[in-house]
Amino acid sequence: MSAPIARVRLRWELAGSYAGLTLNALITLLLLPVYVRLLGAAEWGGVALCMTLQGLLFAADAALSPPLLRDVAAAAAQGRQVAVYRRYLRLYGAIALGVFAAGQLVLLVLPLFGVLPADAPLWPLRLVLVQFLFQFCNNAAVGYWNGVLQQRRANLRLAAALLIKHAAALAVLVFWRADALAYLLPFAVIGAAEFVLNRRALLRASPAVPLSAAVAATGGIDVAAYAAAAGLGLIGGQIDRIVLSLYLPAADYGRYFLASTVVLSLLQLQQPLLRSFLPRLATADPWQPWLWTMLRASLLLVALPSVLLSLAPEPFVRLWLHDAAAAAAIAPLLGLMLPAVALLAAYAPFGALLLGQRRYRLLTRINAVALLAQLLVLAAATTTLGAHAGGLAWLACALAQLAVVPLILRRREADAA
Repeated sequence: MSAPIARVRLRWELAGSYAGLTLNALITLLLLPVYVRLLGAAEWGGVALCMTLQGLLFAADAALSPPLLRDVAAAAAQGRQVAVYRRYLRLYGAIALGVFAAGQLVLLVLPLFGVLPADAPLWPLRLVLVQFLFQFCNNAAVGYWNGVLQQRRANLRLAAALLIKHAAALAVLVFWRADALAYLLPFAVIGAAEFVLNRRALLRASPAVPLSAAVAATGGIDVAAYAAAAGLGLIGGQIDRIVLSLYLPAADYGRYFLASTVVLSLLQLQQPLLRSFLPRLATADPWQPWLWTMLRASLLLVALPSVLLSLAPEPFVRLWLHDAAAAAAIAPLLGLMLPAVALLAAYAPFGALLLGQRRYRLLTRINAVALLAQLLVLAAATTTLGAHAGGLAWLACALAQLAVVPLILRRREADAA
């Protein structure tokens, strides 16, 4: 494929991925008030609990998705990508079944000891575990299509399934009954159908070529090795909330939570770039223009909006919350945290490169040092600076990760020599 055609294809991939993110955000913004009104405060509280559990469970995908993208892309040159998909589907399935069985057992046992309150949404929680079982396994197909550079197919199928789920949920709440179980039922049923249909479409479109036993055996080892780095990264993304929620007054922490939500939302803009560039970094020369193209895209699409927003955060927060007092309190926090997002965006392409090179130990060390820097800042500054310690912790994390870039560049010069 010529360079101009490859660049055009890349632009279309990124446009589709960001369109999917936009669709998801719009559905959330538009339908969330409708769901709250239809369900009422009590039932919506149960749904919120179920969605929180779902978010925690799906965090396990962070240890599987990046290696899947890389391995599918590398195997595609030998026509063995479907065998890689089957291997990762077994990993996804083993994790999903284990979590499903353990979760159902916990929900069965805890009420016997009176641990859960009488109004705990047990059946909705059980249904969330059913949804997780199928949706988590479906991520193997989504990762496969991204790995073979078929992002358009992945994005269209995800968008179609999302629209159908929400349409069905609205219909159930309006025409049947309005409670947490009814809301979650369409997501579980359609999620199961989505998994079956995607798996069937994938296997029909691509003939399977078996992997050698030696290559197949490395799959679980690779995921286990990367899991340490991914786990440290996930903890680093939440450690500020965990620590500050324990030490700050509720009102102060509520404002910090809103500020960190903005930061995490901006960091989500990095995911389409990772899905598009990691397969290319894994299969091409790591020092070809893909790395620098990803860096330019990351600076343009993630760093630049963060820097611009950091210059005038108060008008944005006032427009978002319609609360001048809250905007005045949150704006200084964003002034600290948004530059950290820009620095993390500058590091992200080099982290993707290390993943493509299977340098898991270095990734683990980088994330461990970044987490340690956050903990030290939070321990030293929380009692005196309050919520601002969280902003400083984000800056410490970003600087710790970015500090490794000169080492990577020096290795490039050594390899070139």
